Amino acid sequence: MNFLTTDPSVWVNFTYDNAVAGDVGRVEWIDPNGSVYFPFAIDQPVVGSACYYVYISIGGFPPASSPGAWRVRLVWNASEVFNLPFNIALPTADPVTILSSTLLPDTAVGKTYSFTLSAGNGKPPYTWTNPDGNLPSGLTLSSGGLLSGTPTIEGSFNFKLRVTDSVGATSTRTFGLGVAP
Repeated sequence: MNFLTTDPSVWVNFTYDNAVAGDVGRVEWIDPNGSVYFPFAIDQPVVGSACYYVYISIGGFPPASSPGAWRVRLVWNASEVFNLPFNIALPTADPVTILSSTLLPDTAVGKTYSFTLSAGNGKPPYTWTNPDGNLPSGLTLSSGGLLSGTPTIEGSFNFKLRVTDSVGATSTRTFGLGVAP
C-alpha cells in the first residue's frame, strides 16, 4: 500500500479470527528507522473474530509525515499475528488529483451506501473507474464518481479507484471501506 505525505491519514483494515475473551493486543506503527509510534491497545471482550481499522494522521504531523518504508503490526498476546509493510511518499506532480480521503465512511450489511468521490486539477470532466474490479459486494461505482449500493458481505475492504480527466491524465489510489454486520 502506498500513501502520500499530503494524505490526511494512513489506515489499515484487518480481521483477527482467533480472539478469546480477555486477550490483549496492540497495534504498532513502525517508521523507516525501526522506531515504534502510536501504539494502540486492544482488549478483546468476547470470544470470536474482531474486525478493526486503525489509522494515524499524516498531514503535517511528524513522524507520520516522514517518507519511507513503514510497517504496521498487530501483536496479540505477545505474538505478532499481522504485519503489513507500506510506503509514505512525497507527492509527484499529477495533472489530476484525487481529493477524497482514502478512508471512506463505514457502512453496514443491508444499509444503503452513497459516497461521491472528488478530484481536482487536470481538465474536467473526470471519469472514475475501478481498475481491479473488486468493489465490496453490492456496491457499484458510476463514471461520475458515485460509490453506491447496499453491501451484502461484512468485512474490511481495500480497492483501487482511478480518475481520468478529459485529456487522459490519470490518478489511482487505494481506498479502504469497513462493512459491519
